[in-house]
Amino acid sequence: MERIAALDLGKASLVACVRVLHPSKPGRRMQEVREYATTTAELLNMAVWFRRWRVSRAVMESTGDYSKGVYYCWRPRA
Repeated sequence: MERIAALDLGKASLVACVRVLHPSKPGRRMQEVREYATTTAELLNMAVWFRRWRVSRAVMESTGDYSKGVYYCWRPRA
């Protein structure tokens, strides 16, 4: 099953949410929400967090070019 994150991007910060099925409680979900600055270091920290959750896709809401930095710091790896 795919693991997907949702991102709400702004110029100075973003909010990321990962929500997945609970491994031992059928029908239940686990989620974690974090806020990151949009600096390269923080975006790389978010990428590490995504890898820990084994996120394979992310959906983003953004205005302007804010999504480019996020995309380049975290691209789904083949």
